[in-house]
Amino acid sequence: MTAPERVSDGATTLRRISAADAPAIARAVRESLDHLAAWMPWAGAASATESFQRERLGPIAVAYDDDSATWEFAICERAATAEGGETETLVGLCGITVRDDGRREIGYWVHIDHTRRGHASRAAAMLTQMWRERRSEARIEIRCDAANRASAAIPKQLGYQLEGVIDVKPEARSETGKLMVWSLTRG
Repeated sequence: MTAPERVSDGATTLRRISAADAPAIARAVRESLDHLAAWMPWAGAASATESFQRERLGPIAVAYDDDSATWEFAICERAATAEGGETETLVGLCGITVRDDGRREIGYWVHIDHTRRGHASRAAAMLTQMWRERRSEARIEIRCDAANRASAAIPKQLGYQLEGVIDVKPEARSETGKLMVWSLTRG
């Protein structure tokens, strides 16, 4: 099956990304760099540039028709305008990522100014539902460092099972090297 163009729960919307999102993504990364670098090894000066994001988004933006490929979505917050309309602000990214070893993993990050508003939880819930309805993998994971309490609360809340904790080499400054592996299986 194909990825939906957009899904929403009313407060948070996920929509397919495109190269046109590169400026907004680069800005969100740049403004949140210190926050993201604590847990995300990829978060650095290079990832905060439009050129990096444009190049990175190209292959992802054409893979939405393949249920065995990575699907990445913009996490958007909707707000009413004074004129009675609505605006949609990109506040992070999320997706179902295909890892080199064949695993499928849900991931998410949110702009520092939009944390603690439930966007990551709602995004992970919508991605989990998308996996159930539109993907063929038998199993999906959410992984996070044991010290990242905010991220670890999400899979537990969604009914994922903690399979265990793997010792890994820390790659980001706040990582402890204790990687929690949460999973769901079909049936």
